[in-house]
Amino acid sequence: DDGTDTLEIGKGSAHGTTTHMTFDTNGIISMPLQSAASVHLASTQTVATATWTKLALATEKYDKNNDFDSSTNYRFTVPVDGIYFVTVNASFALTAGNDAAVAIYKNGAENNLRFDVPGRNGGHFNINVTAILDLDATDYIEFYVFHNEGSDDTINSSTARTYAMIHKLA
Repeated sequence: DDGTDTLEIGKGSAHGTTTHMTFDTNGIISMPLQSAASVHLASTQTVATATWTKLALATEKYDKNNDFDSSTNYRFTVPVDGIYFVTVNASFALTAGNDAAVAIYKNGAENNLRFDVPGRNGGHFNINVTAILDLDATDYIEFYVFHNEGSDDTINSSTARTYAMIHKLA
């Protein structure tokens, strides 16, 4: 007890070195080094018709341990085995009768983690996919979009419309 009634687990032998976990008097647990990232497009992204295209999520809101590559591969590399919350949302504006989809890829494959919106009446809409995944260290997660507009289309870059988040749960 250091007088704050907080249980602190850290790295090193001296109090106050790198904190890994704290439990306060209200039972709130803080894990400042727990893997977590929230990313979004830096600008609108052009997507060719009838082609699965990786989202170029180049802007980080946060990336606790630098596990998300936002400059080259636009992917999250799993640092340690565990259960992870993964979500992606993409914003489309399509004409009537066209399909769109969003997918979470694990290690370069889709693994049936997608959501399709067939033949909308047209206009602006968002597609979201959320999963809780059992991942191993060195697995990687990427986010893809698809449409069949007939010509190139753009994905909206608003931080509230096209984003992805990954958080280690356990």
